[in-house]
Amino acid sequence: MPAILVAVAAVMLTVALGSSRYAAGRVHEAGFWFEDVPFALSPAATEEMGGAIAATEMADLQRLARVELESAFAGLPIAITGRRDAFWRVSVTSLLPQRRRTPFPAAGETWAMGRFGGVSRVSFRVLAHAALTHAPQGATRGQIVQGIARGIGRTAVHELAHAILGPSPVMDTRDESSYEFHSFARAGQYYGELRWTEARAKLADRLRASH
Repeated sequence: MPAILVAVAAVMLTVALGSSRYAAGRVHEAGFWFEDVPFALSPAATEEMGGAIAATEMADLQRLARVELESAFAGLPIAITGRRDAFWRVSVTSLLPQRRRTPFPAAGETWAMGRFGGVSRVSFRVLAHAALTHAPQGATRGQIVQGIARGIGRTAVHELAHAILGPSPVMDTRDESSYEFHSFARAGQYYGELRWTEARAKLADRLRASH
């Protein structure tokens, strides 16, 4: 994804790989939550949606986004929780700050800190607008809300993988049908099926070897 900020040196990553603070076989933990901020679309997007996202729709959206994240990491030794002090943390906020190196808003960003964990953030508004942009002809409001949820959950998947793996050649690929794809600007992010390619095996190795 654009604006991935991987703040980890190679030497730190080497230390992380050898870390054994916890017993082998432990199920790790990643926190995922929506921040306590208003989640609103732009006026134009709100009009296109036919009105603001209702509280009931937002509750369903948050639940479905979490399901996407849990589904992608199912079978790996990691549990998705709501803990905000987890080793790896992924939060959804309204809009990420614009970074100097790009004129465009980011869908997600990650600080991977090796044996100190990782912090990721996901932009609700950017992904909601992208879900509207890539919606199939004739899509209903309910389908678009589900598309927003998928986009958020799948972006969280990508960012969490960055946090766990740090700098890795298996991430930010050109395979549009994968979680590892480098961009959120694709219809499959919201309305298609995604799969892991090489990153899942790397994640399994890292999770079994780390902390």
